[in-house]
Amino acid sequence: NMAQAYLRQSKYADVEEFCARALYVDLTCVKAMSRLAAAKLAQGEYEEAVQLLTKAKGVAEDQDAAAKDTQ
Repeated sequence: NMAQAYLRQSKYADVEEFCARALYVDLTCVKAMSRLAAAKLAQGEYEEAVQLLTKAKGVAEDQDAAAKDTQ
């Protein structure tokens, strides 16, 4: 949530720091990936943003499939 607050303030270095912390704890944190992608997009780093969003999409699909398997 801190990353989102910094994203709204256009403090992209802080967004990257908090997203890196979240991803260190959980490599499958889709929220952190999407917020980091938003920061990259705002800075014009389009390739990195696309890569992060593609990864986040794959992780989210895997998590969704796993959740359906447990039902």
